[in-house]
Amino acid sequence: MKALASAVLAAAALAAAPAHAEAARGPRVEAKIGYDSTSVGFFGWSISRSGFTYGGEIGYDLPVSKNVSLGADAEVTGVTTEYHNAQYTLKFGRDLYAGGRITLSAARNVNLYAKVGYANARSIETLGPLRASGNGDGVRAGVGAQYLFNRNVYASVEYRYSNFQDNVSRNQVLTGLGYRF
Repeated sequence: MKALASAVLAAAALAAAPAHAEAARGPRVEAKIGYDSTSVGFFGWSISRSGFTYGGEIGYDLPVSKNVSLGADAEVTGVTTEYHNAQYTLKFGRDLYAGGRITLSAARNVNLYAKVGYANARSIETLGPLRASGNGDGVRAGVGAQYLFNRNVYASVEYRYSNFQDNVSRNQVLTGLGYRF
């Protein structure tokens, strides 16, 4: 009985998987979580702190050949990264991203992609009772891979680097779970 149940599950998984590699297509949504390392330069010295990042992404992919698609992404994430020193606190808040990507169908259930685009990060500074917040514009570049569980559901892993104005940079490694419509 166990062998029969295992065989049925294996057959169902194989039947749900794409028969061959083909370009990613259509709209998608993805929830992401991962590691954040943010660095800030101040007058010849710098600080670097790490925390978690979390959020979501929407996108659309358009096939341009059998195994290649071009796409657009929009993302909203937040981070827990902050710096404390006596009465001074620097918190990094939400992070917005909009950009393009190229996706290559590398194997039966694996897509590889590269992305680049505009990023905007919020920071909040407090010194005693004083508080100020600001947004920094920048550019983000990243690479990643998606593993397709079936035609619609996938898991991803991604590394990305963001460089913002005012000597702020961010390295992140994220994992995600997505759905392609």
